[in-house]
Amino acid sequence: MTITPEDLSRDLALIEELAPRFEVQSIWAADLYSLVTERYSSSDNASTRQQLLDEVIKVVENAVRQADRTDPAA
Repeated sequence: MTITPEDLSRDLALIEELAPRFEVQSIWAADLYSLVTERYSSSDNASTRQQLLDEVIKVVENAVRQADRTDPAA
């Protein structure tokens, strides 16, 4: 998958716009986007897909831990 600078700019702007609607910090959404488009653009084998899944899980876990630390109601 080849991402042009225009695609990247458009996609990151969309992430910034939509993340608050879904109560997601845009930095975490952008990290996930980066994993999929840059580091794992070719996920044609099971090993690569598992690596991607493992990294996605880490990003989500970090986001949850960060939210727990910053949420005054927690």
